[in-house]
Amino acid sequence: MELANIILGLSSNAVRFYSISILVKTFFAREECRRKHMWILYAAGCLGTRLLYELFHSPPVNIFSNLTALLVILAPYRARVSKKLLIASLIYFIHASVDLLVTFALVKYTFGQYLSPIYDCMIGIVLLFLCQIIKRTLIRQQEKDLPVFYSLVLNLVPIISLGCLLFLLYTAFHLNSAVLTVSCSLLAINVIVIYLYDALASFYTSRQEKEMLAQMVDAYTRQLDLINESQRQVRSLQHDLKHHLIELAAMARQGQTEKLLAYIPQMEAFMLNPKEHAATGNQELDGILNYYLGRAKALLSQVDTRFQIPENLLRGDFTACVVLGNLLENAIRASAASPEKYLEVSLSFQQGVLRMRIVNSCTEDSQKAVKRPRFPESVSQTHGFGLENVRKAVRAKNGEFQTSTSENRFRVDVILYFPDRSS
Repeated sequence: MELANIILGLSSNAVRFYSISILVKTFFAREECRRKHMWILYAAGCLGTRLLYELFHSPPVNIFSNLTALLVILAPYRARVSKKLLIASLIYFIHASVDLLVTFALVKYTFGQYLSPIYDCMIGIVLLFLCQIIKRTLIRQQEKDLPVFYSLVLNLVPIISLGCLLFLLYTAFHLNSAVLTVSCSLLAINVIVIYLYDALASFYTSRQEKEMLAQMVDAYTRQLDLINESQRQVRSLQHDLKHHLIELAAMARQGQTEKLLAYIPQMEAFMLNPKEHAATGNQELDGILNYYLGRAKALLSQVDTRFQIPENLLRGDFTACVVLGNLLENAIRASAASPEKYLEVSLSFQQGVLRMRIVNSCTEDSQKAVKRPRFPESVSQTHGFGLENVRKAVRAKNGEFQTSTSENRFRVDVILYFPDRSS
């Protein structure tokens, strides 16, 4: 069926150009494009290259038409001509390489040999997912990851599709309407899966960002409550200061040294806010620290802290606060379930580098479980749930993340870089 060949070939070519759009969006930002309706150029390139292929069946003509189509697609982008030529050549090289690898892997191809359009379908699917992998590899800092299980399930779609096409290739001797329908449907399914993957990843990332924002709002609220309570205590002390001074003077005149020394700590305890466990001068960070350290001191036997960071270091920086909040939440939960109930929190800043270290006691079962590559559900309730979010947040900041376990202690070290800040 000549018409079926044309339809299937055109469908495969449409998938190729969709994969081209993935690579173009990887190498160029949307803001660099001067044209709004880019789909018109992609559609013209798809139809034009396929038309020339059907008319001439000539490799030189195919190479020329595909490179020309790529340059036309890249023309609206604000970039040097040399960059456009380089990107066009790279994209064509990727497509040509996949074309050759898939073809020679399945058939002993000779020049001019007729190949079923089903081969084009298989090449299109391989290209589609290869371009998606390249995209996610090159823009890892902006990566929007789905949970691993969902990613694996979605990645099964192209594998199953290729298996179905192979089955058709070796069992269907003619390209009838059924084969055409199945092949085009598989192409459409794979395109939809790629689109849904990005849509779901964007939704998942948006949900995480909302959770991060909610954490920051809670931190601000808690810190504001602490400030208000501290101001109330200061006002109360100012009101009673005259009476305290009279009392201290009377004790001094009467030589009641022991009473005087006992009275001063009482005044000091009144002045201090029992809910304030950290005062680094970073409002967002102090809110997180005061909330979680308050919980830690209520639940744990020993809490050691050390903070050496300058004021206003993290103004407007949500990442460090979210990282610390996740780490503290998991560490407190794991430590509370252990016999030792120990927690150590250390923050230091030097030469543009912020170092976080969280050490908590843990049970032997938890220590063994966190060494596994992926955490099961039971472990995710202690360390695993927050660590995945922390890894992504640290990676987005080009930071470093490391975990270790020894002698029923779980330790997390995080390094975040602030090159524009000085210690």
